[in-house]
Amino acid sequence: MKNYLMNSIGGDLVSSPPWEEVSDMIRHWSSCPDNGYLGSDYGYKTSLLSFLKEPQNDQVSRKIVEKMQADIPVLFGKDISLDWDNLIPEQLNVHVGNNLTVVLLDA
Repeated sequence: MKNYLMNSIGGDLVSSPPWEEVSDMIRHWSSCPDNGYLGSDYGYKTSLLSFLKEPQNDQVSRKIVEKMQADIPVLFGKDISLDWDNLIPEQLNVHVGNNLTVVLLDA
């Protein structure tokens, strides 16, 4: 996977990866346990599995998006929305602009 750098002054993307790569990044992030890498707080699977069992609300959605943007810098500043059905607690739909990634989590 290529590295996509951000301008350290304005945070602007030097280049944007293709959607397939962004989607792969989202899936990888969601499959990693919280703090899944030594010395890093990358990953959110444990928290996601807990959150997705509850009815969707703005506070939880905002918390997930903020963590996703912190861990996947290419998403910073992007319009991201989430939706899920607590009857299917292992599925998260991530909308970034007009693109959709369906994340399937295994417990």
